Order: sequence, then structure tokens, then C-alpha cells
Amino acid sequence: MALMYTPMVIAASVIGGIALFNLLNGAIGAIIGVLILGIIAIATGFQAVTALRDLGARPTTTRGVVERMWDKGTVLWMSRTYYALVRSTRADDPARTNRHVFVVSQEAFLALTEGASVVIEHWPHTHTVMRLSTVERAAKPARASASERRGTRRTRPTR
Repeated sequence: MALMYTPMVIAASVIGGIALFNLLNGAIGAIIGVLILGIIAIATGFQAVTALRDLGARPTTTRGVVERMWDKGTVLWMSRTYYALVRSTRADDPARTNRHVFVVSQEAFLALTEGASVVIEHWPHTHTVMRLSTVERAAKPARASASERRGTRRTRPTR
């Protein structure tokens, strides 16, 4: 990830710097380039910093319970990204908990259920999952769907 994001940050920053130089010299149209490239540089810069921090780190293991799962479309809805929110107890204070959001594969997303106990081996800063294991499956779904909570579950009319 560091090899992908770092050159993008450098390129966006250099071209954005040129656009900023032109803006300061009176080319008012350069403000569009400054804004677009600034947003790109900030977004990819955050990703690059966390990926570079992972280069010197060791993988971490998180044990916890899947609290919530969801998916959403990516850029231009060309693919889907699957997320799992895992609640784990803190090692320094067992009375407190941590909550981590992990991007998981589609296969892992379909295999997991809310309320399941999991062990996830991941990089500490980007939360990139290396290995995910289910320790204990949930006995029943941890949460009802929105239609079940409202009591408006739709059924097909019989003919």
C-alpha cells in the first residue's frame, strides 16, 4: 500500500504546488486544480502515512466480537467493500473496550455473523487483515433487520 499511495501523494503535491504557484501569479483558473489536487493529496497522504507506519510495525492480533457488519459501493459503484466492526477488551484495562473497523473479503463477510467471536491478525495502523478466524459463532443473529424492528416485514401477496 505504501508503494501505491506514496507516489500518488508526491505527484498530487508537485502538480498542486505548480497550480498554487500559477494561482499566486494571477491565473485565477488554477484554483480548480489547487482544490482538486489538494483534496487528492490530503486523502492519499493519510493513507500513505498509515501504510508507511505499518512498514516498521509488527502484525497485531485482535480478539473480539463482531458488533456490526455492512457493505457499500466503492468509486462509481464498480465494486463493493465489506466492513466488520469488532469490539475487543483492552489489555491494560479489561473494563474498557476498543472498537476497530476492518475491511474484509467477500468470503469472510459471508461467513461471519454479528455476535460471532473472532481472532483477527492485522497490521496495526491500516487494519489490513492478514488472517481472520471465527472462534465461536453467534447462537442467533445479534440484531434484527430494520424491517423486523419496525414490524413491517414485507411478504409477497398470495394469488
